[in-house]
Amino acid sequence: MKRIGKYVNGLLALSVLSMFSCQKKEATPACGCGDVVIRKVEKVEAVHYGRGIFGIREKGTNGNTYQIVEACEVDSSWAITGDVQQPDFIITGNLKRSCGRPDGINTMLWIGNQPIEINEIKFKGKEAVI
Repeated sequence: MKRIGKYVNGLLALSVLSMFSCQKKEATPACGCGDVVIRKVEKVEAVHYGRGIFGIREKGTNGNTYQIVEACEVDSSWAITGDVQQPDFIITGNLKRSCGRPDGINTMLWIGNQPIEINEIKFKGKEAVI
């Protein structure tokens, strides 16, 4: 009887341990510049706010739509737009999924920039600040 009790206790301990070791962990969704392309933009007008952050304008069915994007690779030669009412860049690129808010920031107050992999960028403006 003592032997059977030891085997039962051993099997019980083994099954409990296996339950904890085989739990599935939730996969965190991919995001950022390494993520897949969620949408392409072609030859959209943009203003450059600095440090690779752009405001892009797209023609939508209800007029213009405006979106803040952040370049995956920043070029220090990009001039900051002098007049944000006059877009002076033309951008073609791939929009990626935003990673959301950093830890510790109130969700209601966070507006994340969407990453963009810029394939082509042209400066068309004359008025710019470096």
